[in-house]
Amino acid sequence: MTDWHTLCDETLDAARRGISWVNDEENQKVVGLERKVIDRRLRQLTTEVSKIGKAVDRPMCVGVFGPSQAGKSYLVSVLARKGEDPLMARFAGHKDVDFISEINPGGERESTGIVTRFSLRQLPSPEGYPVCLRLLSEIDIVKILGNSFFMDGDPRKLGAIEPDELSDALNRGRSRMADQPKSENQLVTEDIWDLQNYFEKSFDGARALEALRGFWDEASVIAPKLSIADRGALFSVLWGGIEEFTAIYLQATRALAQLGFAADAFSPISALLPRTESIIDVQTLGGIGKPDQAMLEIRSFDGAPISLPRPMVTALVAELHITITEKPWAFFDTTDLLDFPGARERQKLDLRTYVKEEGKDPLKELLVRGKVAYLFDRYVAEQELTSMLLCVRPSNQDVVTLPDMIDNWISVTHGPTAQDRVGKTVVLFLMLTWFDTHFVEKAGEEGQDPGERFKARLFSSIESFFGKSHAWPEEWTPGQAFNNCFWLRNPGIKSEFMIEYEGRSEKAILPQKQAYIDSLREGYLKQPSVQKFFKDPAKAFDEALRLNDGGVSFLADQLAPVCHPQLKEEQIAGRLGKLREDLAAALAPFYVDSDIEKRLKERVLVSQTILRHIQRLAQERRFADLLASMQITQQGFASVIHDAFNRRASNGHDDEADEAPPVQEAAVPDLPPLPGLPPIPGMDAAPAPTPTAKKPANGGRSVQTADEFLASAAVEHWLNVLYTSADGGHLARFFRGDPKLAQELVSEVSAAAVRKDLVDDVAAMIKRLSGSISEDIDLYLEKATFAAAAVINRFVSHFGFDAMPENERPSAPGEGGAQRPIFVPRQAANSAAQMSLNAVRFDYEALADWMYALHATVEANAKSTDGLNVNVEQNIKVGAILETLNKTLPGVGTRSLG
Repeated sequence: MTDWHTLCDETLDAARRGISWVNDEENQKVVGLERKVIDRRLRQLTTEVSKIGKAVDRPMCVGVFGPSQAGKSYLVSVLARKGEDPLMARFAGHKDVDFISEINPGGERESTGIVTRFSLRQLPSPEGYPVCLRLLSEIDIVKILGNSFFMDGDPRKLGAIEPDELSDALNRGRSRMADQPKSENQLVTEDIWDLQNYFEKSFDGARALEALRGFWDEASVIAPKLSIADRGALFSVLWGGIEEFTAIYLQATRALAQLGFAADAFSPISALLPRTESIIDVQTLGGIGKPDQAMLEIRSFDGAPISLPRPMVTALVAELHITITEKPWAFFDTTDLLDFPGARERQKLDLRTYVKEEGKDPLKELLVRGKVAYLFDRYVAEQELTSMLLCVRPSNQDVVTLPDMIDNWISVTHGPTAQDRVGKTVVLFLMLTWFDTHFVEKAGEEGQDPGERFKARLFSSIESFFGKSHAWPEEWTPGQAFNNCFWLRNPGIKSEFMIEYEGRSEKAILPQKQAYIDSLREGYLKQPSVQKFFKDPAKAFDEALRLNDGGVSFLADQLAPVCHPQLKEEQIAGRLGKLREDLAAALAPFYVDSDIEKRLKERVLVSQTILRHIQRLAQERRFADLLASMQITQQGFASVIHDAFNRRASNGHDDEADEAPPVQEAAVPDLPPLPGLPPIPGMDAAPAPTPTAKKPANGGRSVQTADEFLASAAVEHWLNVLYTSADGGHLARFFRGDPKLAQELVSEVSAAAVRKDLVDDVAAMIKRLSGSISEDIDLYLEKATFAAAAVINRFVSHFGFDAMPENERPSAPGEGGAQRPIFVPRQAANSAAQMSLNAVRFDYEALADWMYALHATVEANAKSTDGLNVNVEQNIKVGAILETLNKTLPGVGTRSLG
């Protein structure tokens, strides 16, 4: 059996060596402006590798998920209990408890706000505290509040975060930084980058998020040095400064601090009994944050018990562990069953008004929706869900965020593209619930195709819902649609219109209905969509009609083969292989291969693959959207420019981007004017004595001017946005969800920006637009944001070729095939006589110009070493790291990127 712990440790070691290499002073010229971006990328990936290492020892899990009221509860109950026996839960030191009748909330409402794990394993617990809980972390709390803010807030009312507001929060945080005891703060830099990754992936496109792009780097340094109260003030910008949200963060984080920020906790059985007060019930969240709430004891394994308000405990619990007394199916030997709370429809509210409404308990409602959505994201990120039973009811689907959630899970477990999924075991089981509703006879259906109702169901549940914005339903693998669908019927709900009963037990299909059912079955089998989405359509139909079963036994039979430890190894191998590939991709651009021709050939192949997608995008009329996704508006640069200016001012021009100028020792009092400036009034501009330069302690590089400093900040920010967007974000969607190609494109654009001194171009434009030294600061910063947006966005569309003489530019074919230099301005027609009689395809020429410019850029990048002498020792080091990362894992073919 493969030692995955050793392979994870090997990967972590390589990643950490990569982080050290990127931050080594000897490599600063090579890494350049990408240092922060690559450092953060490597640290984020290191965090993901750590999660894989933890997942290795966790049991396999089958998760039941879907919208509220989609039939999940029934499916969980029949899978977790043995036959018709009650589902009994075992707690140490307490008699067994009937989970359904004594713990699970009653009623038809969506009642739970935590994940419930059903397992044969009994976890150790402190005496008197048999209820085993997994807790949210502090960062989880921040993510949930952010989820509520962005997903339930009306974007028209949220507005953008003002640059001054963001700068004030960061400045206040900087002024409060100090070493904190572990009892007060256990955050590390990687936590903030994990937070950034979650926000930028989950809320991509939100206007309020744009200003936050300049927040994360600073926050990653500041937050680990703040008290809880000061962290609340810093993080409050992530939810628009809503005081009620900040209060919840503070209360929850202080509660976690009392528990020593433990990942697991334990409570007495009174946490669950009576069920009207159970922490499993979302109603127990009611009144959260208000005084005079019922208290509940809770403790970590080794810590002392503390008392917290019951609503706060309900909010902090991520998972409840239920040990079942009997094994219902053989797969429980290796696999746990996870019952997720139902995904809910999100609202679009004026949050600042809504949170103050009396009588509605708005904080409870917002927390439930944010928490339920986030819990699924957390379990996906932690590789908890080995397989999923996705329940979908008939009729139109209301939870519009669900398709993206499922697509993300598919990308993690199976791969983002059809080609990636080839040969992977399918562990998504699409459960089409409420099967019995399709047998109800309706007036006016005489003469209609009996299979139409099934066609309509598949259209509403799959094609128009999941398939509307994602390709996997129609193309799970190349040329093959997803076909792991199942029908599910609940025999506990009587269908007396077609079934004969004996008490509560189903006895037989009504004889007078058999012909009708047979006709429906015949029509069903003739439907092309049925044949497409079911491996065995006839068996799926017949099993769902099996009396007193409803298709559960058939499902359990199909589940058994995937609940095997080998499958978990397959998933870990796939995920770890992908992370190693991503780590190698981050470092590979800095490795100089002595065989330039080999590298050129490899990069040209990458260029051609990207360009094929560009052609497809042009056919889909989305090429302009791709360019726009790589550009940033002036507003998007505003907060970054403002914060960079404030940092430079507060640091006295002495931060990690600045270097002190040489100290000039000159005769006194005859001082010359500073170069480029007029003489200081009242002083003679006498010729200066020859100064002697004293080399400063920082190495002697010259200080950046304000223009250069802001230009560097703007380009760094732009590169950060590109890398984040490529990593499964908005940019990756243009490449059919494949982040590898998006990352390749960004890598080439980034290399060209460094090679062509884009920072100097931005700085020159800022200098050109700025006025006198007495110019108003706000006006100067506004001009700087305009300059950054103008120069950088033009670089995206022209790659700097428009600044070259036409005879030195690459050529591209026109519509007729004739070659011409790229990006030549079109001649204006000042009169009708100057207008051509032949129509010109300007869209064709614009596309050709950009495609040939990209290809020339890729070739130039491959041939260039930026004029630097290669540090052989450092190049060997990064080469050794790449060699480790490019080693093939068991069962995984990892392509070389070095």
